[in-house]
Amino acid sequence: MLDRSEIVCDTDPFVAGDERIENLFQAVERVLPNTSIDHAILSSRHKWEPVSNRDQLVNDRSFDVASRQHLTTIFGNGKRNDDMVTITLGRSSKGEVGKVRKTWTIRVSISNERESTLAILPDLLQATCKSTAAINGWAGSFSSLSQISTVQRAHETTRAHGDVTPKGSERIGEFANRSMIGRMSNGFRFEMPLSWVNYWSDPVARSLDFPNVERDKCLEGLYSEVNNHGWLLKLTDEPLDLRIPEHIERFTWAYGRFSGR
Repeated sequence: MLDRSEIVCDTDPFVAGDERIENLFQAVERVLPNTSIDHAILSSRHKWEPVSNRDQLVNDRSFDVASRQHLTTIFGNGKRNDDMVTITLGRSSKGEVGKVRKTWTIRVSISNERESTLAILPDLLQATCKSTAAINGWAGSFSSLSQISTVQRAHETTRAHGDVTPKGSERIGEFANRSMIGRMSNGFRFEMPLSWVNYWSDPVARSLDFPNVERDKCLEGLYSEVNNHGWLLKLTDEPLDLRIPEHIERFTWAYGRFSGR
């Protein structure tokens, strides 16, 4: 069984008093029943400490003019191992050399030990992105991304020995190294990954010509609009598994479709 699944999204920087901070915590708690994000790691001891005012803590650690430092903050339910849920807030940037825009990256990590975990990833990604007015986001297990390099290595090994590789696996190397380019409403360009479940804000979706009824027929039933703000897309109905030939085909098709090459 895979250890963890992860939600990642990028949004415009938080500002003092930003309601999106508390909206995020509440959204995650709604999707994950009986979970209370009421602890944070505040020191190098990596020990959970209870917190009562979450958005104030983010502001205190993120807008310290005196120190001129930003500290990534890890929130969680104060538990370990199987029941641990974490939300990491950290400043980041998107763009190309010479054209960089400050953003915030939000990571929500949950254990896969519960059978329902993978099933709720689409809802968790939607809630995270909607609550923070995200630019883009993705969700998947740690392995669904590492499988790309695993399948690529397996293909190279079997080809060297003259063995038969899974249908479509010879294309993994071709597309795995490509970058999808998203654009914001002002034309700002940035790279982004492709995973099992993906979220694109309206401007980013338009830059990818998504959804396109004709081009995206094979994705029918796998995408939906999110509150007139963006789109949620699953590449496959069940979690992406690149050991399955049909999933390899869908993954390589999607990179060809959305990388614009």
